[in-house]
Amino acid sequence: MGALLVSAADLLTQRVTGSALLLVGVVTGVGGGAYLAWLLRAERKADRV
Repeated sequence: MGALLVSAADLLTQRVTGSALLLVGVVTGVGGGAYLAWLLRAERKADRV
């Protein structure tokens, strides 16, 4: 999942800005944070956490 997230962030950033490498980290952080929040919420609903 991590490789997919980084690849998607790279492609999205290249399409939007050209080749700003700093923004790849920002997009990866936002996407990864959202995915982590979703995982935590799913685990909490299943009473595993």
